[in-house]
Amino acid sequence: MKRHVREPIAWQRHATLVQYLLNQRKRECEEDYQCARVFSRACEWLDECSANAPFALWIDSFDPHEPWDPPPKYADLYCPEYDGKDFIMPGALHEGAGPTELEVERTKALELEVERTKALYLGECTFVDKWVGMLLEKLDALKLMDDTLVMVLSDHGTEIMDHGRFGKAPDNQRPYTSRIIWYLRHPDGPNARQIDAYVQSHDVMPTILEVLGIPYEAEGMSAWPLVTGEVPRLRDHIVGGWASFTNGSAGGSATVRDDHWRYSVMTHTADGPEELYDLLVDAEEETNLAAQRPEVVSAQKARIEALIGQRLPARHNEVCDPSPSPMAAYMSARK
Repeated sequence: MKRHVREPIAWQRHATLVQYLLNQRKRECEEDYQCARVFSRACEWLDECSANAPFALWIDSFDPHEPWDPPPKYADLYCPEYDGKDFIMPGALHEGAGPTELEVERTKALELEVERTKALYLGECTFVDKWVGMLLEKLDALKLMDDTLVMVLSDHGTEIMDHGRFGKAPDNQRPYTSRIIWYLRHPDGPNARQIDAYVQSHDVMPTILEVLGIPYEAEGMSAWPLVTGEVPRLRDHIVGGWASFTNGSAGGSATVRDDHWRYSVMTHTADGPEELYDLLVDAEEETNLAAQRPEVVSAQKARIEALIGQRLPARHNEVCDPSPSPMAAYMSARK
């Protein structure tokens, strides 16, 4: 723990990191890292099962999510000759990092720690790239690329000190945290196309089913007509969000993005901040215009309310099944 957090160690605050390090304690080489183990097993699965076509293989490596903990040589590519702490949970970087009597020296040290933390993320991405490449090489070796649809997806992005911090948060849904990867390779093409149109995560399954010729009913829309050029767009805006769960209800923030505006609001309270950015003149989303453009705020908020079926602030169930969980029933019985 001393290698990854400042002292004195706040053990309860870092319970997730403690568990993670315990899980990794038998790691001895690169192949023992979780990402490598996942893709190695996926390659083994293809060796064992690909002849039983048709098949569907979903691989979830979790990386490059935090902890940013690649084999050291990958971080060293971006920040070599470093001998300080590796803040693999980047939130720990600024804990206890305030001014001291040696303020100049401390500032220099913090700047180097920031660069190393960036390098941990970049190294993690490079490490994942290598093992994704191992999977693609296996598909080639088994001659599966001629009749296999391959997709690469992610769940969210992250901030690398773009606005002064690391990670993600409900008050920062700029493109680097809210845009996600969606690469799609069809054996018959089209090839090398980059599509500038709004899609969302719930469009993935309809797209797969349409490509496979399987009838479906779904809330999302197939993005395949975008790929083939049949349509220029599926929708004129997207709604995304950040969920947090407290006291039996889901809160957080929601954001609406279209070609002109990006609007964000806290969904569970009337007291939270609102943000509105004019993307035509402020692509970096620096100047909040919510107070100056109430008519745009109202229109964008109405889009969120139409999606969730209630006025803001809203209340959402924390769980899909509102019935008591077995553990809740057990604890209630004990009382």
